[in-house]
Amino acid sequence: IGISWMVISLIGACVMGLLGVAYVHKFDLSLEDPEKIFIVMSQLLFNPWITGILLSAILAAVMSTASSQLLVSSSTIAEDFYATIFNKNAPQKLVMVISRLSVLGVACIAFFISTDRNASILSIVSYAWAGFGASFGSVILFSLFWSRMTRIGAIAGMLSGASTVILYDKFGKSFLDIYEIVPGFIVASIAIVVFSLFSSVRAGTKEAFETMLKEIESLRH
Repeated sequence: IGISWMVISLIGACVMGLLGVAYVHKFDLSLEDPEKIFIVMSQLLFNPWITGILLSAILAAVMSTASSQLLVSSSTIAEDFYATIFNKNAPQKLVMVISRLSVLGVACIAFFISTDRNASILSIVSYAWAGFGASFGSVILFSLFWSRMTRIGAIAGMLSGASTVILYDKFGKSFLDIYEIVPGFIVASIAIVVFSLFSSVRAGTKEAFETMLKEIESLRH
């Protein structure tokens, strides 16, 4: 269901962009910010009442995404990092305080990023997905197809992938202008292989991998 909805959303976004380009050129409209094409088209084509509903949909999408991302980020920092790694016996009240401070910190970082008037929403999202894909994409693929991957290799892959995306965006594009995820994914994959070969596999990993393959094979038949 999630994949189907994503495909429909992407198709709708592409159609909206193409129609916007055609409409702007046909009627010789001046559009300073291409990312506002949905707002402009809504105001030009629909009744003000319908326009209000469509513009409210934008605000609803922004609010729902922002709130969910803030909650996920705070939960990850408070529960997965602080309470799991740094203070396993932390009382629930302290974890709640850490979670609230995390929400404030993430919100401040997001506000700082939004102050860059030269950056578009598309470029920011593209950069974020490059870091996400380079950090976790290779790890997920190796975990599905290579039973020799170790915990050290996975950590090295995530760190090297994210670092490569950041460094390549700052210094590498002057030499080769390609999407940051490409060098990030390559470096992360190499790091996973190298560090996994020089570290030992945890007990039960290969057995779990073989069990997964058997279950997949049984589903095919």
